[in-house]
Amino acid sequence: MSKVSLNAKNLETLGAKALSCLVMDLVKGHAGLQRMARMRLSAAQGPDEIARNIQKRFASIRRSGSYLNSRKQKELVKDLRAQLEMIRKFVTPYANREAFELLWSLLSLARSIYERTEVSDSSLGRVFVDSVTVIKELAPELDADPDTLAERIFEAVTTSVYGEFDGVICALKTPLGPSGLNKLKQLAKDWKTEPVDVGEIHEYYVTGQHLLSFKEMTRRQRSSAVFTILSDVADAQGDVDAYMLNYSTGQLKLPSVAANVAQRLLDADRDDEALCILEKALFEDGLLDKDRASNIVFEFDHSDLYDAYEKCLRKIGKIEELKLFLITYFRFSLNSSALQSYLKLLPDFDDIEAEEAELNQVEQSYDVTDALHFLVSWGALDRAARVAITRAEALNGDKYYMLDDVAAALEVEFPLAASIILRAMICDCLDRRKSKRYRYAAQNLLKCQAMADDIEDFQQHLDHSSFLSAIKVQYSKNQRFWRIV
Repeated sequence: MSKVSLNAKNLETLGAKALSCLVMDLVKGHAGLQRMARMRLSAAQGPDEIARNIQKRFASIRRSGSYLNSRKQKELVKDLRAQLEMIRKFVTPYANREAFELLWSLLSLARSIYERTEVSDSSLGRVFVDSVTVIKELAPELDADPDTLAERIFEAVTTSVYGEFDGVICALKTPLGPSGLNKLKQLAKDWKTEPVDVGEIHEYYVTGQHLLSFKEMTRRQRSSAVFTILSDVADAQGDVDAYMLNYSTGQLKLPSVAANVAQRLLDADRDDEALCILEKALFEDGLLDKDRASNIVFEFDHSDLYDAYEKCLRKIGKIEELKLFLITYFRFSLNSSALQSYLKLLPDFDDIEAEEAELNQVEQSYDVTDALHFLVSWGALDRAARVAITRAEALNGDKYYMLDDVAAALEVEFPLAASIILRAMICDCLDRRKSKRYRYAAQNLLKCQAMADDIEDFQQHLDHSSFLSAIKVQYSKNQRFWRIV
């Protein structure tokens, strides 16, 4: 390895004085880097010092009222992640209680931050999710009065607007213990029956939508918070029945609810009850016949329900029903995991024949883009190439978000198929005059040109020169595109 390569080992040879000068030059004029350097210096002084500095930083963020655009939001996320890492590395191992207080302060920043953003990046929410995860890691060693902790959690969850305290009850179930969890449950039940006060209504007057009365919106918000608390307490106590009591009979038939409840019943080895819940969600009116899987009206956004049903049938040992369900689910969704699970349940050699039959069907009968995407993910590149070449007229070039990866997978071994897919995306872009995608279409045209020499036989398709001439005539008015090319 070169002695001038930029790595930790080579930098160590510079010595402390040279490195300190280098750091000073790098952080000059960069507030974020200066703050990070000061934090590392305070970390060297011990957990108390760095805890004080982190709290000061949190106070500064809380006081700030400036609008956070996209760039500033990214900078703040980076800053918060650095603070979280400092807490985890330099405070948690030595001062458990102080670390908890810092993490609680970080979560409490959420509202002041979100209210300064127009559109929040998902990375911001992940900072708070990860903070709860660190709380969960330190919780077993946390020394706290259960009742006081329960009251603190109750206050946080019921006043949370952005869900920053989601999961904190289960994270703190050890220090809460039975008494704290019961206290939390009682606080929620008592609060639900209390009349709505002026302060709560004012809160919604400031932040709520004006579609309902403020009093009604406040009631709904309170009901949602109570639901969250009671559900999380039930999970923390491992009480499936208490968890189920949060839902009405009708709600238990909703796919997402049924999947969550069934998973908890399976974990508690109450498999028959789980199956009953799942069947009521899967089959209309719960009326079943022997060919159950054929009665399911599959939906693409209910994968959690289908996963739970598969797990339940497998655990109970209903293998024939499981096989029927898996193959039916696969034929609806082209879900590769469903096909893999199905084939594993078949005897040797039967699985090979079944796989061939299903892949043949995929080639012939499914949406071309969906078929290509599945066949490539399955590793059947030869089949994918055949589909692209023989069913080119059915390609939907608008699905570039899927076709880009398919073309990339085929370009080495099957350049003709890859070119046909790229052509479909090019023509769709020009047909619809998608000017924002002209640059990508031009890049795809260059890829077609680069692959042309590797194609010995264009079969029934135009060679590259002919294709280029054809689109120059057909799309002669797309001058912005041709200027890019």
